[in-house]
Amino acid sequence: MTDSGSKLEPHLSSITSLGPSYRVSRDGKTIVGRAYFDRVETNTLQVKLTDIYGYYHINELIPIEGVKDRIEINRKLLVRNYIVYLKSFAKGNDKGTWILDYCVLDSDGNKVDAEIEAGIYMKDDNYRTPSTVLLSASHDQAREDQWLVFNWQPPESQDNLIEGTAIKITSLGIRQEDAVVNINLDNPTKPIENRDETDILAAVNNYYTAFGQALQSNNLTVFGQKYGYLKPTRNGWDGVNDWQHNFQVWNPLGVKEYSVSLDDPIVTISSNTATADITGLEKIFRNDGESGAGFSTVFYLEKVEGKWKITKVDELTDAEIDGAH
Repeated sequence: MTDSGSKLEPHLSSITSLGPSYRVSRDGKTIVGRAYFDRVETNTLQVKLTDIYGYYHINELIPIEGVKDRIEINRKLLVRNYIVYLKSFAKGNDKGTWILDYCVLDSDGNKVDAEIEAGIYMKDDNYRTPSTVLLSASHDQAREDQWLVFNWQPPESQDNLIEGTAIKITSLGIRQEDAVVNINLDNPTKPIENRDETDILAAVNNYYTAFGQALQSNNLTVFGQKYGYLKPTRNGWDGVNDWQHNFQVWNPLGVKEYSVSLDDPIVTISSNTATADITGLEKIFRNDGESGAGFSTVFYLEKVEGKWKITKVDELTDAEIDGAH
């Protein structure tokens, strides 16, 4: 997707409405996604990709520490060929609501069909996690202003934990053209099977099947015979080949059944090497209930004598997500 000849980052649905959803691989090079079907009102079935926005990342902080009722921002952020004009931040009519007033202009000063993503962040969290809930987004057709409405209450305390309160602008979405895909149910188009991709995902599933069998039997011997060559690093926090630690976490719970569901795997193949970027949910069933956890893992594989062999398993850990290392 491009905008004025410039390539945009992976596109996503409108910030304020449902539409196609996309997942970006951990290396940021590949996306996969899906679209939702509109209601079938005629005999012609279509997938309508509406409210699609190409976006630019922004990392801009607007200090609002000490705000009481209103603060005039009057600040213009230059993002490629666009201007994000931040006007004011003020109390809304509803209790506990605050409104960010802004608009997006092109280089000639004309209004652009675009939206921003923003939140209220705190210095003590290093501005990583928003402390607010976005209630709605709207615009004034007459004045061409746009608003983001937040549920936020300014802290009354003056201790160090509230120092550095700021609005953080995280992305600018530029409205793209709608796309319509016609679907002929009498003659559906079937994707050409990629044999290597099928074999790679089979290798991934075999890994999880063997791990589940180890949990159910309370014995790592067979799993170790198959995958014991996958050695962990000395870091301990990076999630690389960490199957022994995972076994120690799940095993005390008394696993009767173990299952994994994968969500939109991203397989990338280059000659005789490949990666499988996996997200999903793993579940265990016990006598007294069940437990589950989401995960994100990248499998590295090499083709040896015509078969795909796992060479590294890199699971995304909480320490990596939190930026502790």
